[in-house]
Amino acid sequence: SREFRDVGITTSISKGLALASVAMRFVHTNWDNLTPTSVSDEYMTLGGILHFDLLDVPPSPKTLKGWTLRPVTELAHTVRRLGYPIVPPGTDPASAPVAPSPSWKRIKITWIVPDAVFVRSKSPLLGWWDAQVGIWRTDGIEASTFDPVTRVLSFETIHAAPTALLQPRYIDLPFEHWLLAPAEPNKAMLSLMGGEMQIVVEIGEGYCRLTKPLDDCFKELRNSRLSPYLFMIKLARIGINMIPTNASVPRLTGVRVKDRSLEDALHAELCLLAPSFSLGYSKWNAGRSAKKAVLKIRQALDQAAASEAPAASRLDPGSDVEPYLTILYDHRHHDAAVLKANDDSEHFTEEKQDGLALHRNVYNCVKEVCLQEAIMVCRAASDRFTESVRHMLNIVRPFSFVAE
Repeated sequence: SREFRDVGITTSISKGLALASVAMRFVHTNWDNLTPTSVSDEYMTLGGILHFDLLDVPPSPKTLKGWTLRPVTELAHTVRRLGYPIVPPGTDPASAPVAPSPSWKRIKITWIVPDAVFVRSKSPLLGWWDAQVGIWRTDGIEASTFDPVTRVLSFETIHAAPTALLQPRYIDLPFEHWLLAPAEPNKAMLSLMGGEMQIVVEIGEGYCRLTKPLDDCFKELRNSRLSPYLFMIKLARIGINMIPTNASVPRLTGVRVKDRSLEDALHAELCLLAPSFSLGYSKWNAGRSAKKAVLKIRQALDQAAASEAPAASRLDPGSDVEPYLTILYDHRHHDAAVLKANDDSEHFTEEKQDGLALHRNVYNCVKEVCLQEAIMVCRAASDRFTESVRHMLNIVRPFSFVAE
C-alpha cells in the first residue's frame, strides 16, 4: 500500500508491480485538458483529471575505485511511460501477462473527491483516457464505490493512464418543464426540470444565484452572484449540465430545435414581461414547426405566490389562482395570438380566443388582457434585470430543448 497525501490518494499495488523497478506517479489537476480533444462528446469529467503513470527508472550509478559511473541512456533526458502489466525489456508485447493474474491483479486506488463535485451514485462511473483513439473508455475499471460522508472514491483498474470520474454529458437534457416567475422587484425565479435534476435559479440585476438543490457541493453557487453564462458553466463543472447546443440534438430524444432567430426574438420579448408575469412550458410547443412556439403565461402581481418553484407534477398551480393563457408565436409571419387550446385540451388548434385580436408580438397579446398595473410594473423594471433574464433564456433555450 502506498499513500500520496498531497493529492489524497492511496493505492494498493500488485505483487508484480511491487517487485518491478518502476516509479509510480499520481498528479491531480482541477482542469480537464483531454475532453476538449476528444472525438466524442458522450462524457464530461467531474473533479478534474487523475493522471496515473508508471515510469521506467534510469539505470543506477555504480562506484568503482573512487569513480561514479552513470550509464547514459535516453532516460537521462526523457521520461518513458510504461503500460500495465509491465512488459520486460526485449519481450514481445503480445506475450505479456494479461491482468488480472496472481501477480498482476488490478490496482486498487482510493481518492478523496473535491467538495465542489456532485456525485449522484454510490457506484459512480469512471473512465480512462485512450490517447490512441482520443476518447474516454470505461472498460477495465471495476468495483467503484463512493462514500458521500467521507467523499472517498475507491476503484480497481488495470490501466496506467489518466483517469476521471465521468458523467454522461446530456444526462439532464432535454428539459421536462420550465417556469419563470417574478419573485420581487427586479428579481425572478427560473425553475428547470431536467432528466434527473431540478434546479431553481434566482435571476437579479446582472446576476444569477442558485437556490435549489441544497447539497453542500453547490454552496458556492448559493452564496455567489455570477453572470448567467459563468453561473451555468460553474454549475456544469459541479455536475449539472443544462447548456444545450445544436450539437447535442442527435443524443437527445423528442427534441425539435426552433429557428435561432425565433428564440432570440421571443426571449427579447419575454424578458420584458418577466417582472410581473409567470411564463412557462406548454406541452404543445415541441410539436410546432421551427418557426412557431407555444408558451403559457399568467399575470402574477402577487409575486410571493408566483415565485414558488412548482414540482414537475404541478407546474400550473391550479384553479385557485388566475389560469394560464396559451399563446402561439409565429415568427414567419411575425404575429402572436391567445389560443382557445390549452394544456388540458385533447387536441391542438391555432384558433384564437373569441374577441381577442391578432398582434405583432407576445407583449401586445398580453397587454390586451392584463391589468394596466402589470404593464406599469414591467415598464418600471431595471434594464440590468431584464437583460439577465434574456441572457439566461438564450443559454438554456427552453423552447427548443423541452421534449415532446
